[in-house]
Amino acid sequence: MATTIAVSDTTKQLLDRLKKEEALDSFDAVILDLAKERIKSPPSMFGAVPSLKWKSQDRMVLKDV
Repeated sequence: MATTIAVSDTTKQLLDRLKKEEALDSFDAVILDLAKERIKSPPSMFGAVPSLKWKSQDRMVLKDV
């Protein structure tokens, strides 16, 4: 399910630049790369275990952090 987020013009320009520099397909991929780098989480949190089926209630929400 897609979600719309509001970002400033400056943030949009930076995301555009990162998307082009990293040759990524989407802003989702840019944000995911940034999040993985910042959190330094294990790859399994980002789809490395395709047999693992997630449900919407398994997703972390802001209040869980």
